[in-house]
Formats: sequence, C-alpha cells, structure tokens
Amino acid sequence: MELEHIAAELRRATGALDARCIEGRDALAKVRVAAEIAKLATTMTALYAQRCVETGVWASDRDARTPAATPAEWLADVTDAGIGAARDALAVVDALPDCGATDAALRAGTLSLTAAREVTAAASAGGEAAERQVMATAQREGLRSARDETRRVLATAADAEARAAKIHRERSRRRWVTRDGVWNLTLQGPVALGAEIEACLAPFDDAAWDRASGQAKDRRDTADAIAFDGLLGMARCARDGASPAGSKARGRAKTRNHVVAHIDATALIGGVACDGERCEIVGVGPVPIAHARELLGDSILTILVEDGRDVRTFARPSRQIVAALAQTIAARDATCVVRGCGRAVRLEVDHHQAVEGGGSADVDNLHGLCRQHHRRRTDGWELNQQPDGTWVLEAPGADRQSRDRRSDAA
Repeated sequence: MELEHIAAELRRATGALDARCIEGRDALAKVRVAAEIAKLATTMTALYAQRCVETGVWASDRDARTPAATPAEWLADVTDAGIGAARDALAVVDALPDCGATDAALRAGTLSLTAAREVTAAASAGGEAAERQVMATAQREGLRSARDETRRVLATAADAEARAAKIHRERSRRRWVTRDGVWNLTLQGPVALGAEIEACLAPFDDAAWDRASGQAKDRRDTADAIAFDGLLGMARCARDGASPAGSKARGRAKTRNHVVAHIDATALIGGVACDGERCEIVGVGPVPIAHARELLGDSILTILVEDGRDVRTFARPSRQIVAALAQTIAARDATCVVRGCGRAVRLEVDHHQAVEGGGSADVDNLHGLCRQHHRRRTDGWELNQQPDGTWVLEAPGADRQSRDRRSDAA
C-alpha cells in the first residue's frame, strides 16, 4: 500500500496547493523537488511496465481505454504519453541490466528516463565509457547536449556506415492534415542531406527574418513561424524561377549559405573517425565520416580541417570577423555556449573581452550566443567559465565569493 499512500498524499498536496501564496525562492525549491518526484515516478512506471510485459498481463488490462496491439500502445494509453515515448521507456528498462550506472542514477532521481534513452543508446555502441560520458553530460548540461554527445558516439561506432545506409533507405517526406485543418509536413533522412536542404533554405530564411524585423515588437512572429515563411519562400521561388528578395546576410548568417563541415584531418584522410576525432556538420551535429566524404565534390561544402590552417592567424584588434574565423566559431559553437541554453537559431558572435578593453577578433575571445544572452552581455552580464569547461552567464554584481570558490576548485 506504500505507493497508493504516496499517491493519495500527492493528490491531497496538489489539491490544496495555491502557488500564489509562496515566496518566489520557495517556489523555485519546490519546482526542483517536484521535478525529482516526476523523474522517480516515471522510472517506477517503466520498471513496473516491464514486468507487465514480461508476464503478458498488459494484453488483458481491463482498465485500458483503447485496445492495444503492442506493449508500447498499452503503456501510451496508461500514461497519456506518445507511443514513441512509451517505446523508448521500455527500451531503456530493457537495457538497464547492461548499464549499471544508468540504473543507479534513475533510481536515485538524478537522471530522467528521456535522458537515460540517450545514455543507453550510447552505451550500446560505445560501452561503459560512453555510458558514463553521456550521463555526465546529461546531468551537467542537459538533454540537448546529451543528445549531441550520443550522436558523436554513434557516428564513430563500428556500425556507423551500416546505420547511415539504413537511414538513407528509409528517408521520407510525409504530409497530413489534422481534423482542425492544420497542415503538417515531416521530413526525415540522412543528416548530410538535411544539412544540404538547410543550406539551400538559408537565404530564404534570412529574407523571412528581414521581413519579420519590420513587425511591431508585440506582434512579431515566432521563430517557428518565420522558419515556415522561409520554406514557403523557397517553394514559391522554385515555382516562379525567382531568387529570394530582400535578404541581406548579417552576423553569423554570412556563413549560412553553404554546408560547413568540421573534420579531423586524420579522419578525412583515413575515411574513419576514431574516438576523440571530430566529424561534424555545423548547425546539424556529428555525422559518420562517410557522409562528409560524399559531399566533398559539392560546391556548397566548406571544410574546416582540425589540423589545417591555424585560424588564430586571422586575429585582429577590431570587431571585423573574417569568413574563415566566423566558420570556425560556428563549428565550435553550434549552439549558444551558455550552459543549458541550447538555442541554435540566429546565433550572434560575442567578444568575451571587449575591443575597447584590448580584446581582439580571435578564436579564444569569441563565443556564439543566442540573441537573448547576447543582449544580456551588452547590458553588462558576465560570461564566466566553470571548472568543468562550461560557461554560465551571471548578473552584474553577482556573488564574488561563489566565483572565488569556483576558481579555487579549478
């Protein structure tokens, strides 16, 4: 009866909750606790569900609202989640016997089931070392970074080329209309081809952003709406045989009219990326080396070779950022560098040390920031590196003692 008692207490607490009567700091602490409870509850649900699958009782669940043909459909009905999420939950639990660290973190409430899916996927290809690496990334930087780390592991795995071939065979374009009359379009396929599509879209996206910049601030379209307009613009230009109008590349967008790949020199020559070697398409993420090699003859591909030309030679005491340096920053900072942000749209280049203070335009003094965090930097917020190598943005006059403690720890 322990679980039933816990559920009854949670129902009572939720029913009596009036968050407006709680101080902001107290509410912040409660959010953390409630999130931990949610992680633990999701883990318990998956563990119990696995037992239901093992014994076959899921098929005879009389409380199911709709008949289920698979365990994932049944669990989705019970949890009000999507079938994909239910399938992932069962896959994680199936993988736990070979992933002891993940099992312990789930049971302790320090790892979500969604993040555990990334961890177990990496472990299946890279073993215990990959498991601990991705789990540490998930706990320190969040789900988005964990997904990128998992993709790096999978891109260098022994079966990477076979997996890439399967993805290519299963490429698809699907469209459907909901009962509310909303048109939907879904594309899926190899990362390299997706990067090529995005490169073709870039000037049309820039034109859509230029048009949106003239809208009133309180009525400005969302980033997703602007992206839709960019795709619509490309389709109309293809129909009419025209080019995007009114687009003027600015900032980092100057490097967005072609695919930029960042590849370790030895991987490019040898055809295989080993552990620690890099093969990524900027703005998309890690890919098998075979994908990058397929694009070598394409006129829209630019390669930044890890052991090639030293971009530090482009450093200059001004705000001017030459194309090669901008491409290198984009390759290194595919998302906003502020820990936990993860935004990858319309990033802007920030000078860590202002030019007026002696800073120059070199790779060590430049960082990619989203527009919101770049504005905070302009308003005086400080970008500080942590002992683990990540970056945090701190308000002016933040606690100096906490910074000193981090410096001592480093």
